Amino acid sequence: MRGPRAIAIMHCIGSRDENYHRYCSRVFCMYALKFSHLVKEKTAAEVYQLYIDMRSFGKGYEEFYDRILKKG
Repeated sequence: MRGPRAIAIMHCIGSRDENYHRYCSRVFCMYALKFSHLVKEKTAAEVYQLYIDMRSFGKGYEEFYDRILKKG
């Protein structure tokens, strides 16, 4: 069985639009980054993050985000 060639992770579907939802959960961005990191470790798939802006809330999360960016 062959693994996926590419995976797209969509962030904040409507949640950053003042006309729909003004709030931000502040946790999904980091879960999505951690999930994409695991996918890259376990498969050869390309991972695409689709977002308007990234929130890295919490101790050490900004550094994790920077590290993930540098790894591609």
